[in-house]
Amino acid sequence: HQEAVAQFLEATRLLPGDSAVLYDLGVAREMSGDHAGAVETFEEVLKISPRHAAAMKDLGVVLMLQGRYARAAEVLSEAARLTPDPAPVLKNLAQAHCLAGKEEEARTTLTRLQALNPGLAGQTARLMKKECGFGAP
Repeated sequence: HQEAVAQFLEATRLLPGDSAVLYDLGVAREMSGDHAGAVETFEEVLKISPRHAAAMKDLGVVLMLQGRYARAAEVLSEAARLTPDPAPVLKNLAQAHCLAGKEEEARTTLTRLQALNPGLAGQTARLMKKECGFGAP
């Protein structure tokens, strides 16, 4: 993954301000374990392209990995509003609420997910039960 990071850094030098290249750099940083760099890069993407739902989703996931659950929930909530297929984002949002100890918000999000994708909602409910001690509403 470090090689990919180096290649995308070079691409950002050649194409400064290109949100697609920056997004790919953020993903490469995330995959390499550079969570701080990934957060910085995804936030830069969002400065250029504020409605970039994929960058929001990935930013939310990395923020969760950093233990920043409340901020992750904010970002994921906006991503769910913007994306045409919010189910995967709602899964992450429910998990962020769960890990932040916000049981009511987690259950509400899980109910929304259930309406869109019952299978994914079931998996998420089991995960929440394991990680947070509560699951399906």
